Amino acid sequence: MTTRSLHIGPRIGPRIGVHGDTPPGPPPETTTLTVSIADTADPVISAVNFAYSVIVTNTGGIDALLVVATVTLDATLTFVSGVGTGWLVAALGQVVTCTRATLAVGVAPTITISVTSADAASTETTTADAIASNAAAAPQDSETTVVNLVARDATSLKRIPATLTQWQDWAAYHVLIGTPNFPNVVPANGWKLQEAAAPMIDFIGASNLTMSGVGLLFQQPVVGWSTLAVSTPDGQPNHNAQTTTAVDISTTSALLLAYVRMPAIAPAAARRLARMNSTGVMVNVSTAPVLQCVTQGAGGTTVNGVSNPTAAVRPLVIQIDRGGTRTRVFTDQEKIVGTVGTYATAVLNLGSSGGNSADAQYLYCVLLTAASAELSEAQVKSFLQALDWTIPWS
Repeated sequence: MTTRSLHIGPRIGPRIGVHGDTPPGPPPETTTLTVSIADTADPVISAVNFAYSVIVTNTGGIDALLVVATVTLDATLTFVSGVGTGWLVAALGQVVTCTRATLAVGVAPTITISVTSADAASTETTTADAIASNAAAAPQDSETTVVNLVARDATSLKRIPATLTQWQDWAAYHVLIGTPNFPNVVPANGWKLQEAAAPMIDFIGASNLTMSGVGLLFQQPVVGWSTLAVSTPDGQPNHNAQTTTAVDISTTSALLLAYVRMPAIAPAAARRLARMNSTGVMVNVSTAPVLQCVTQGAGGTTVNGVSNPTAAVRPLVIQIDRGGTRTRVFTDQEKIVGTVGTYATAVLNLGSSGGNSADAQYLYCVLLTAASAELSEAQVKSFLQALDWTIPWS
C-alpha cells in the first residue's frame, strides 16, 4: 500500500495546467466622450414646436461601446419625437434615452429631439449626458431657451397677440425660423372687441374704437372661442366702430385684420362688414353668399368672391397698397383683388354707414402699416399661417 501525503498551505510558483484558471490579461481599453446640446431657435414663442440638436463625440483612440446619451427635458416641455441615424431613441416622461452599439472615433450623427414649448412665458433648461461601457461619463452640457408668451384663444387655439410686445415677439420668432415671405411689420393699433361698453381700448396704440348706432350688444359669446365679441345686430342702422386716428395711405400701406363671425346672408340688402373709409375699400356681404371687394373713388370696382363666408369665425383681412392703387380682401378660404384710384387717408370702420348693418360678431382687430413696402399676397398668406390658420389659396 502506497502512502500519499496532503500538503496544506500556500503554493509557491506558477499554477500550470489547472482547469478553470485564467491567466491575468491586460486591462480593457477605454476611450473618452463629449456631449453637446443646442436649441434650433431662441427665443421661441409659447406653444410651438422647436428642436434640440445633440452631438456625441468619441474623442479617444478606439470605438466606444454601448453608448447611451440621455437628454432630460425641462419640466415645461412636451416631447414630440426623436431621431438620429444609428441611434435608438425612446422617451419616458421628461427623459429621452438614445442608444447605439458602437461609436467610432469622431462625431456621431446628430440626434434631433423635437419638443413643444410651454403655453406661457418661461425659461426652459434641458441637459444632455453621455456614457459608454468603456468610457466614463462625459461632462454634462445644458441649453436654456427663453419662451415668450404670445396669447392664443383658449378654445380655438388661434393666435391672438395681446400686446405690442407679443406682436414683436411673434414676428421676431417667425423671422428667426425663416418663415417664407413673412412680413416683418409693426402693428399700429389693436383692439380686443370685448369691453362691456364703448369705447374699446387700443392695446397697442392710443386710438380707441367707439361704437355708435342702435341696439349694440357687447361681450357676446362665440361658439368655438373663449374670446368674447362685440355684436352688431342685423336690422339696426349705423353700427360703427371707428378709429379716431387716420392712416395716410398715400405714404404707407395698411392691413386690417379682424376675426369675424360672418353674418347669415339675407337677400334684403348688401351688408357692409368692414371698410377702411367711405371712399376707400369696403367689404360687403352681398345678397348671395359671397364676399365682395368694393373699392370706391376714381376707377373703383366691385369684385365678387366665390366662397360661402358664413361657416364660422375666420380672419378677414383688408389690405390697401400705398396710394390706394390696389386693394385686396382675404379670408382663410379665398382672396379677392380689386383696384381703386388714389385717395388720401384710411380710417378703420367696422359695421356700416349706409343704413344696412351686418349681423356680425367682431372678436379682435389689428391695423398694421408698412411705410416702405407693400405686403404681397404671399406675405399675407404667411402672416395668417403664422396665426395658426390653414390657408388653401396661393
